[in-house]
Amino acid sequence: MERNVTLDYFKIFLSILVITIHIGPLSATYPLLNWLISQGIARIAVPCFFVINGYYLAKKIEDPKAVKKYILHLLIIYAVWSAFYIVLNIDQPPITVSLFLEYITLGILHLWYVIALVYGTLLLYIAKKFIKNDTILLVLAILIFTIGVFCEPLREGNIHIVRNGFFVGFPFIFLGYYIHTQNLIFKSRDTTLVALIVLSLITLCIESSYARDMCLIRDTYLSLIVCCPAIIIFVFKHSSYRKPSAYLTYLGSLASAIYFIHYFVIMMLWEVSMPYTIIRFGVILFLSIILSIFIIYINKRIKIFL
Repeated sequence: MERNVTLDYFKIFLSILVITIHIGPLSATYPLLNWLISQGIARIAVPCFFVINGYYLAKKIEDPKAVKKYILHLLIIYAVWSAFYIVLNIDQPPITVSLFLEYITLGILHLWYVIALVYGTLLLYIAKKFIKNDTILLVLAILIFTIGVFCEPLREGNIHIVRNGFFVGFPFIFLGYYIHTQNLIFKSRDTTLVALIVLSLITLCIESSYARDMCLIRDTYLSLIVCCPAIIIFVFKHSSYRKPSAYLTYLGSLASAIYFIHYFVIMMLWEVSMPYTIIRFGVILFLSIILSIFIIYINKRIKIFL
């Protein structure tokens, strides 16, 4: 089967956006622009990942064995990387029952995406068992996400009541599923997609600017429910494919590896006296790529990291 090279490159771009969220490369020089990028536009990253997951999940969501295998693989990855980051934070307070429950329900650090993918997949599988009409599920997914967007400001501290498999994972995974089952890649026009992407990015910047004025760091914005599916459809419509090779094997896994390891690099450089500039961002990205290559090499032999 040929690989979608365009999608592989786009996923790497999304992983770089995730680093942007955590670093804020322009915060020391252009704070407003930095906010609009790192806390606005860059927020498309994880929802886009969910949409991509949902698109490919559509091919096996009706197969219990395939879903079980997929979820088990995700749980192994989550357990391995969670253990890795827990060990790194060994000087932190001991893990209590409540903290353990938080880890298995909401996730640890950026790994929330993986456990949310597990719960979102389970929700889609269960939903398809009881609701056969995809239009009803589409309305339900949009409604759930919208409720989550308005509820997010209610969170306290680092307890993310919305950033999970229910309010974010399921809606975007379903949208990816819907894109596949409704054949929207071939039905959608470029002019319509470009208009939707441009308008939703503008409203995303407006929403993020408002959040800045309210001193809120948000993971969700209403614009994402339009912007992310439109972007993914556009990427698929203009994708190029190539036969598998050693290079494409690494390329296909690079985005995931960067996503998982970049926070380790950030933690290692935490105490380094270096302002939050493009240079710091570049150093973190470079080291993340180097470590990612090593992780991909190891994962080819022990498939528990990616």
